Amino acid sequence: MLPRIRLKYILFITFTLIASLPVLILAGWVEESALNKEISSVKEKHLLVARNLTRGLERYVGDVESSFNLVSKNMVMGIKIGGISAYLDSLFLRYIRIINPDGVIIKQVVATKTRKVNQVNSQTLKTLSPIMKKARANIGNVMFSDLVRTGKDKTTFYLVKALTDGHYIVGALSTSYILKVQKKISFGRRGHVAIVDRTGRAIAHPIPSWVKTMKDMSFLPPVKQMMQGKTGVSKFYTPAMKADMVAGFTVVSRTGWGVMIPQPFEELQERANDVREIALTIALIGVAISALISWYIANLLCNPIQSVVDATELGTDEDDSHPISSVMTTQRFIPYELRVLLESFNHMRTNLNALTAKLHSKIDLANAAVKDQNILLEHQSKILMENNKILERLTCTDPLTELFNRRHFDNALGTEISYALRHREAFGLLMIDLDYFKDINDTYGHSAGDKVLQQVATVIVKSVRQSDIVCRVGGEEFAVIFLNVTDNEMRIVAESLRSKIEQTEIMFQGKKLAVTASIGVSIFRGSSEESYSQDQLYKDADTAMYYSKNHGRNRVTHYDDIAKTV
Repeated sequence: MLPRIRLKYILFITFTLIASLPVLILAGWVEESALNKEISSVKEKHLLVARNLTRGLERYVGDVESSFNLVSKNMVMGIKIGGISAYLDSLFLRYIRIINPDGVIIKQVVATKTRKVNQVNSQTLKTLSPIMKKARANIGNVMFSDLVRTGKDKTTFYLVKALTDGHYIVGALSTSYILKVQKKISFGRRGHVAIVDRTGRAIAHPIPSWVKTMKDMSFLPPVKQMMQGKTGVSKFYTPAMKADMVAGFTVVSRTGWGVMIPQPFEELQERANDVREIALTIALIGVAISALISWYIANLLCNPIQSVVDATELGTDEDDSHPISSVMTTQRFIPYELRVLLESFNHMRTNLNALTAKLHSKIDLANAAVKDQNILLEHQSKILMENNKILERLTCTDPLTELFNRRHFDNALGTEISYALRHREAFGLLMIDLDYFKDINDTYGHSAGDKVLQQVATVIVKSVRQSDIVCRVGGEEFAVIFLNVTDNEMRIVAESLRSKIEQTEIMFQGKKLAVTASIGVSIFRGSSEESYSQDQLYKDADTAMYYSKNHGRNRVTHYDDIAKTV
């Protein structure tokens, strides 16, 4: 058997040789791949954060618009709702007012810190004039303004809806919620969130002066792409940070707000260097520790200390309320200092266990009170969430087919026309009417008719893109809004959809029901004049659909092909 001194040297030499090879391999691999992995990881994470943040803002905008419609409807009908000021506070709405064209306030509800007035001031009325004009052209639809300055350090979005009697409903939406969301997210030393409106002006940004002055950020490449409704990842130089940046970005579709998650490129390089240095350091420390620790010292010093650790270690259930055990060790030789430590620990254990028992009795009482309060809050939160879901479903969804309803269709069509005019883009409208649907109801009953509608709805949804908008607008009528398409693409997809409906097998009580559809197509071109209205586009598609029904059914008609004959 070799002497102890020789084993120490053998272990030192052996561990050093064994550890050197992986250290060299690790150094070469880390140096080559660390930066590439950091860039790839950041692109995915930043785009994911941007999309998640955008979904949150889209839900917030949806809640604001639904609440605006509900409150304004109650105001028009003269229905008073308790707690409306606190409700407006929760949505960061400063007020909702019914005004005449001259700015005289007819009715109003305001947030808790907003005072009531009788007249809209001339500057605000001038600011509202363009959006009021758009609202008058789309009666019943809610129009969102771009970012507007309303005070020295205050910015606002206006919501406007025109009423048929010539009056307007105006709401003022504070940017406080957006600023609050922006401030919650930061990473690295200078990673942040920037949110702009559809014109590229800063809504929320870590530089306060940019927010106060509504800084025009459209000179940045990702902001330009967001203004075009695009989503992606971009690398660019920003003079504000004086650095190259990597940013994931996307757009809130309803309002056109852009959400950008940028981070300095130099931070990725630093983090990659840190990873490399940490990996090498850990490897070298492991080699050094393996070479220096001897078997004799490890047993001499570690066994008594491990006894203390074992006595104070928590159980697997993480319950720290059980008493601390006495320290026990079978080691015969223990250094004097460690023996005193073990005896002092055992003495301290007795006193600490008594104090711990008293403390946990008080903690149990406090936890019981907190638990009762949490149960109450959770119950109230569930009730509120269920009510919100019911309201959202009732306002925009057809209960039978689970498609969007006519109300949502009208809002979406108006929004897309405004967007297409602004960006000079084309989109298409498809009107679908099931042939002889009344005969199915009369022959087999409404249950059969409902099943036909549900399966046809499923066929339509599976045949279009996720970005397209599918709605049920009447008894057996469906409509599809196709975004950013050409005339030829519309013809192809319409014919494909007609064929898929015709080939659909619908079984009811052992009988196969044959279903066909008459389809009408109209195109709204971005270069069209602004006088081309939502009603005209709908009428063109409807005319083309009825042309299909009157000329044999189970066919597709493009309005451009029959415009000179009707």
